[in-house]
Amino acid sequence: MELLDGFVLEYLPLILAQHSVDWWTMTKATGWCGVVQALLAVAAVALIIERFIAYHRESTHMESFIPAFEEYVRSGQTDQALELCRSETGHIPEVFAYAVEHRDDGMIAVRKSLAARIELQILPRLRRRMAALAVIAKTEPMLGLFGTVAGMIGAFIQIAQPGGNRDPGLLAENIGLALVTTYIGLVVAIPVIYFLTYFRSRVQQFELDLELYVQRCLELLSQ
Repeated sequence: MELLDGFVLEYLPLILAQHSVDWWTMTKATGWCGVVQALLAVAAVALIIERFIAYHRESTHMESFIPAFEEYVRSGQTDQALELCRSETGHIPEVFAYAVEHRDDGMIAVRKSLAARIELQILPRLRRRMAALAVIAKTEPMLGLFGTVAGMIGAFIQIAQPGGNRDPGLLAENIGLALVTTYIGLVVAIPVIYFLTYFRSRVQQFELDLELYVQRCLELLSQ
């Protein structure tokens, strides 16, 4: 996951920049429909990069954090354990810090408070922007279909012109609109669907990790 995070953050903007001329040419050829599709594509790229940055910040080096935390708690150095949690980034140290701060309230009360905190604060934070990505993934193909229908209507109008009044350039323009809007819609929607699925799997993994490590933390504090 870290390798994919690094690739997206470092290379995705460069890839898009290399193909900016082609995208701009296609956008101009499709009129306002293509402009809307292009704006949604830019928004999708921004949201995807923002999610990778956010999930990178939520990640914690558990291999070094957990042994140090366990050592502090088992030796009764709860202040040092709290300091360790506050020095780390991510949702798991955040939850651990809350548990240490409220350990005197009793494990049952702490467990209930942590469950509410995870449900109302941490999970919504992890799922942020995903609804917007889902909307873009569904809207892009619909705009492509709209452009296809509009282009084909224009093409048929040109074909229906009597005698030699048909404009080959306008006919080609309408057919181009039909094809390019569909192309843009699919080119944008397919990667967005992939990244959305990937982000959902990461959130599910975050949830599983939270359940596992919260249980481990409470067991340590109750000893």
